[in-house]
Amino acid sequence: MNKNSFLADLLQNIGFITAVAVAISQYSLNESFAVFFSGNEAIYKASSLVALILSIGLILGVFVLRNRLFNPIILFPWENTKYNKKRNLINDEVNKLIREKGIEEAEKYKAAVQLPTYPKSITAIGIGFVLLLLSLASFVFLISFSQTIWIGSILFICFILFSVTSISLFSIRLYNDSEYKTQRIATTEEIFNRINEFFTDKVVVVSDSQDLNNFANPIRTIFVKHPKKDLYRIDCNSYDPSRLFSIQKIKQEKIK
Repeated sequence: MNKNSFLADLLQNIGFITAVAVAISQYSLNESFAVFFSGNEAIYKASSLVALILSIGLILGVFVLRNRLFNPIILFPWENTKYNKKRNLINDEVNKLIREKGIEEAEKYKAAVQLPTYPKSITAIGIGFVLLLLSLASFVFLISFSQTIWIGSILFICFILFSVTSISLFSIRLYNDSEYKTQRIATTEEIFNRINEFFTDKVVVVSDSQDLNNFANPIRTIFVKHPKKDLYRIDCNSYDPSRLFSIQKIKQEKIK
């Protein structure tokens, strides 16, 4: 067993166990927060129950969506649309040059073209730190507004939810070093194993790109050069090559 993978899995599990423990302990074990409810035990217990239910739901939600949370979250969707459009135009031009003028011209174009700036984004870790600060702010406001029962109840629930969610987000980051990377490496190996099985001689990868617009069925396009100077295009599903994998020979047009 890979020691790094084992450690990452262990720490990740500890993170989720901690998040669950925080959610449960505030409901069943810790009466310290009751002081903020002016002795109104019924409101405190009701708030604790609501915080527990919502916390468990958030923990499960973060766990289910953990793979999506590995990717940066774009803050302004319209910038992402422009970015993807520009990147796809560049990829299309590269593929066109490979077909019509050859690899050298395509490489010159790639070296000269100005790539678009990646849109402003935030990672799951960034969100975790933001929620941690919001948790602290909720606790401070809870102390200040504890005399108003309904405001105190809302702030208490927010404090627990922000704390639990931040712990959950920090814990899934460990998957980035184990489950996610392992899956991506395995998929890439499968793709190139299929390529090697198709060709008898070793091929050279000329271009390797992915359709950024299609998140449900992302298509990875790879151009490879055969020793006999034949060019081939491979289209495959980025996450599951068994769903799509095709190899086509490219007819290069001679320059007149």
